[in-house]
Order: sequence, then structure tokens, then C-alpha cells
Amino acid sequence: MWFLSSRKTRRPIPARRRPLSYRPRLEAMEDRCCPSGGLLNPGFGNGGIDVNIPTNKVAVQSNGDIITASGTGGYRESIVVTRVTPSGALDTTFNGSGTVTISIKGTYGSYANTVLLQSDGKILVGGAAGVSKFNADSEFVVARLNSDGTMDKSFGRGGLFTWSPTSYQNDVRGLALLSNGDILATGKAQLNGDSYALFRLTPGGALDTTFGNQGNGLAAVHVGIPSNTADGPSDSIVLAPNGDILLCGSDSKGDADLVAFTSQGTVDTTFGGGNGWIEYAPPAGYSAYAFSDMVLQGSQLVVAGQVGTAGPFGGTGTWYGVVSRYSLAGVLDPTFATSGYYITSFLGGLGPVAVAADGSIIVAGVENYLPTGSTTYASEMVVGHLSANGVPDTTFGSDGSGFVAIQAVANGVSGMALDGAYIVLAGNSTLVEVTAP
Repeated sequence: MWFLSSRKTRRPIPARRRPLSYRPRLEAMEDRCCPSGGLLNPGFGNGGIDVNIPTNKVAVQSNGDIITASGTGGYRESIVVTRVTPSGALDTTFNGSGTVTISIKGTYGSYANTVLLQSDGKILVGGAAGVSKFNADSEFVVARLNSDGTMDKSFGRGGLFTWSPTSYQNDVRGLALLSNGDILATGKAQLNGDSYALFRLTPGGALDTTFGNQGNGLAAVHVGIPSNTADGPSDSIVLAPNGDILLCGSDSKGDADLVAFTSQGTVDTTFGGGNGWIEYAPPAGYSAYAFSDMVLQGSQLVVAGQVGTAGPFGGTGTWYGVVSRYSLAGVLDPTFATSGYYITSFLGGLGPVAVAADGSIIVAGVENYLPTGSTTYASEMVVGHLSANGVPDTTFGSDGSGFVAIQAVANGVSGMALDGAYIVLAGNSTLVEVTAP
């Protein structure tokens, strides 16, 4: 930093007095800029990091307690729901231990992909359970717990809803609440290949069979190459002002997808080119594009994901994180960032994205880096802050990039929640809290 100084220069005046002369000089001062956010919270866990917490997704209760949901899905594994206090300690008032294990009778391992808090304090968890001992066949799972960690017996059967609408892999990846208490669940189902799937439950956990386009309560559409299994729905559900239900992800063509269902679960053929979805080719200079999360920013959609470069022998070479913005009709906003895209300078990808009260964007994901002396890439958590128009906040963190890497945690961020003055990050059996901008 530079400042203009007025340093007096005094000389002897032998004959008559003259006014003192001033010669302006520039002098260097130390940098006094302080990060606006991105600092580890020393009051949480061990210096901002809380390890050995089963966590894939995370949500924050109104009192600051943190709910996590996890489960590996391995043979005989179970869904695990945990609650920790604002300081990162297990809350033993939750099920008597701080942890709830949900085992699903007759299945071969289960896991959680998402957690959602109801306004009455009840906890919804979505995921999948294996239905075969020999392959990856699975069924949809939605569970509901009371605020004290006990199963909500008024929901489904003993607190559980399970369903296998197709004979292959079915998993819940995202949940949303409707104003009447109904529950939307989205994920993947096998229908002409891996497909975008959506179904609706009543507040009591019963399947609404009037919903969907498959005649059984399921709404589903396959976007990519027919019979190819590579459609990759994300966990996002956005409820548009016109009543549409918007989903996002990627497909077997290497394109990013935006899918629109009506409020009753039929494909909205007024969206896109008349088929109910839009496939987005990668930005110029890239060969692959994928959406991993999206959120409403006023009347526009902010989407986070990855872009990939072409590999030397085909396929994708390297991935970078990307944030872009679209109208609710799916049109790219060229005024956002650079021609519609903010692309990270570091290797990796961006996943969870949120919009702060001031309209600015908080995004997290994974950064891949080469440790000193190594030729093998490692991964770490990363969190960043962008302006409402996609410009990095150079005061977030300490290096001027607008991003903060947390090298102590490998494999990146799988879940994120905003908690007032803090950002809660989840991944790899670890919770992290950093200060919000």
C-alpha cells in the first residue's frame, strides 16, 4: 500500500525568513488488508476442523446445532445421522449418544445422499439401500426422524419409505419440501439407461401415485444417448415461480443438462426445444461440461460444476471448477463473470453452491494439487466467494484469489450449509467451519 506523505524539509535562512517548503514523497506501508472471510473458526472442533464425524451432507438447525447424514453403502453398512453442537461436540441429547444408525431390514447396505430439516424440527434423510447381495441393485430410501433422533413412526412404515420402481439402481439424491407439506425426492432410476427421476410423498410418507409420467408415481426422463447408463442427476431441486420443478446434472454426451417437470411430474414440453430439457455444450476450449448443484438467485439460476479439457488419447484430460448463470428459461447470461462463465484457475471441480443474503455466491468443492516432491495429485477442500455477478472476492481468504483451500481434508466438499457468521463444510468424515464473508 502507498500513501502520500508531507514530510517537512527545513533549511537555514540566513537573511530573511521564508515559508517552510514541502516535498511530497511516496512511502511504502505494510499491507493492512484483513480477510473478509474464509478463516477457520477456532471455536469449532480442533481449530475449526472436527474429524471422525460420519458426514456426507450437512444442515444447520435454528439453534446452531449441525445435522449430518452419511453411510458408505458397503455390505451391511447403514445410514448414519449425527448431531453436533455449535462447538463441534457430539450432542448426547440426540438419541442418547449424538448418533442414529438406520438399518433397513432385508437389504444389503444403505447410505444417505441428502438431509433436509423441516420447520417443525423433524429431519428428512434420503438415500438408497442395496436389494441384492451380488450386484449394485438398489431401492429409493427416505427416512424421517423426530428432533430428538428417534424414528418418526408416523412417517411411512416405522419412519421409512422404500421403493424400487425399476429393477436396477434407484437412489434418492435430493429432497425438497412443498408448501403443503408434501415431499419431493429426486435422484437416479433405470429407465432406458440411467435417468433423471422424481417422485412425491405425502407429509405422512406415502407415495403419491397421481404424480409422474410413468403411471406408478415416478417422473423420469433419459437425456443422453439412449440405453447409455451415463446420465448423472445431481441432488438439486429448484422450484421455479411458474410451478416447474427443475433438475440438473450431466449426460453421456459430455453435456450439462437442465430438466423441467411440471408440478404434477410430467415433462414440461414448453421448456427447451420442446422435449423438456436443455443440453449445454461445453464452453469454447473445453470438451466436457457437467452441473453438480444449482440455486435460485432472484429470478435466475446460478449453477456450479466442472468443465473438462480433451485428453491426449481421447476422453477428458483435466477438470476445472465452473460457475455459470442462466435465466429460468435456460438461457445463459453473458453478463455473468466472463461471457457467462467463471472458471477456476485450479484443477478440480465445484459442487455445493449457495446465495448469501446480499446476492453474492458461496461455492465449495475440491482442488487437486501436487504435494511438494510428489508426482501424484492429491485433493483438498476448497471454498470460495464470488460477487453476485461472478467476480472473485479478493478479500476472501488471504491470497487474493477469492478461494481458500483446506489441505487438512482430502477428497473435497460433499455438503455445505450457511450458519450466519460461518460456512459449514462436510466431507471425508470431517466437518469444517470457516468464517463467512
